[in-house]
Amino acid sequence: MLFDLVYLADIRFPGGTSTALFYELRAAARAGLKVGLIPVASPILTKSRAPNPKLLNEIRRTRTTIVPRGVTPQCRLCLAYHPTLLDGQLKNVPRVKADTFALVAHQPPLNRFGEKAFDAGQLSRIAEDLFGHELTILPVGPTVRQGFEAQGLSAQLSADDWLNLVDVNDFPICDNREIEGPLVIGRHSRPGREKWPDPEDAILAYPENSRYQFRMLGVGPDYLGELDKTPSNWHCLPFTTQPVSGFLKGLDAYSYFHSPAWIEAFGYCVLEALSAGLPTVLPNYFCDWFEDAALYGTPSQAPEHYDRILDDKTYRLEVSTRARKFASDRFGLEQFGERFEKLAGKVQHLHAAGSSQKARPPRQHVVLAVTSNGIGLGHLTRQLAVAKALGPNVKTVFFSLSEAVKVAQQMGHLVEFRPFHRRLGCRVNDWNDFFTGSCEMLSRSIVQNSSVSMETLPIPDCWKQFQTMVTHNPPGSGAECGARKRLRFPGAHRTLTLSSNPAKSLRQWTLDMRGSAATIWFTPTLFCW
Repeated sequence: MLFDLVYLADIRFPGGTSTALFYELRAAARAGLKVGLIPVASPILTKSRAPNPKLLNEIRRTRTTIVPRGVTPQCRLCLAYHPTLLDGQLKNVPRVKADTFALVAHQPPLNRFGEKAFDAGQLSRIAEDLFGHELTILPVGPTVRQGFEAQGLSAQLSADDWLNLVDVNDFPICDNREIEGPLVIGRHSRPGREKWPDPEDAILAYPENSRYQFRMLGVGPDYLGELDKTPSNWHCLPFTTQPVSGFLKGLDAYSYFHSPAWIEAFGYCVLEALSAGLPTVLPNYFCDWFEDAALYGTPSQAPEHYDRILDDKTYRLEVSTRARKFASDRFGLEQFGERFEKLAGKVQHLHAAGSSQKARPPRQHVVLAVTSNGIGLGHLTRQLAVAKALGPNVKTVFFSLSEAVKVAQQMGHLVEFRPFHRRLGCRVNDWNDFFTGSCEMLSRSIVQNSSVSMETLPIPDCWKQFQTMVTHNPPGSGAECGARKRLRFPGAHRTLTLSSNPAKSLRQWTLDMRGSAATIWFTPTLFCW
């Protein structure tokens, strides 16, 4: 399946994240882009949460393709649509072959109290391990950008914010009627406690005053229980996933204050109010991205703005016109096409275009370290030391008769354990066949560019059988391998005997033999071809 753009997204998010995706799907369709979507479950949402119905309807309307499970799509650009989707605990890792890859960050790593929302430090590693790309972060606003900068991730941040979009045509402009009664002021958000101001701030921002009527969409009973009493001019309505345009149309102004613990990543509810042409009152920090389209202040200063909006119709009309124009010019859907082309050409990746796997050295060696179960740990310890000396560019797999091989596993190596014949209670000849077949199968299953590192094999007959796995060469192409044992290898062209400084010798050999096709390695001599 070929696409211009593929989203990795959890379509169950109830608030701004789903609204942002809703409008991006619409914008991409209008730009003529072919879009696919791979559903991914964010670990912060419960399994029982249903998909966002508003987003589902837009997926159908824009004919966005839901990529079937097991299918690996190819695309020009892949966007992971929330930081929690780059999680090391994902049960079903999505597969995609993307020319470019980026993370859209709808949330900063920490809240205002320094509490962690997600592990920003692991995002780069997961992006590389799962998707084969260096991490590029697209913050949706200044507060998100500042949050990642504070975590030392400035180098991963895109130069441009990935601002959310809106279709202002979804929000008929509010009527600039004569206001004969109280000023109708609204706010809407999901009922999460962090979205609502502390009780003392709520009474300041939304005071009980006959000049104002407040319509609170999304306020929950738990929050109302924190108040000494619900102000008589509050009209409380339950949260809904339905379009809010009808709710906004009945307002004269809009006011949005929230908990001091919350950092608003963008503020979709605010953008919707501006799109409707509502004079909007906000905390001061929103000025960084809504500029002169809104009015700013503290909760205690909010009533001053309400009074001027109520008393000065010319001022109210001026603020309304400025708000809607700003929403259209800065966040309109027509911005998306140019933004897509710019990003698709800029994001850096680790692999050749069209591949989703992390780039690897073209002829990387894989060493198979085979050890017996001697009296002590000497065989295994020597092989571990050799693996360490080879460095990270050579992958070492341990095939051992020793139960202590789990030590190698704990150090991050792949291991395979085979018990000795006495443990199995079988005849020596039968065990020799079993061991030789296991070793041959494992060496063939790793990769063609592989190595075998042998320690002393416990049974002489097993060594003889293992010799049948290789073909003799003309004299001079092999080297001594233990007392009175000489083995030749097809195409062998280079050997290295370890010096008094084996670590140095092995590192140099790794550099010299980077272009070799494969290696058979018998301690203490290396055979390369």
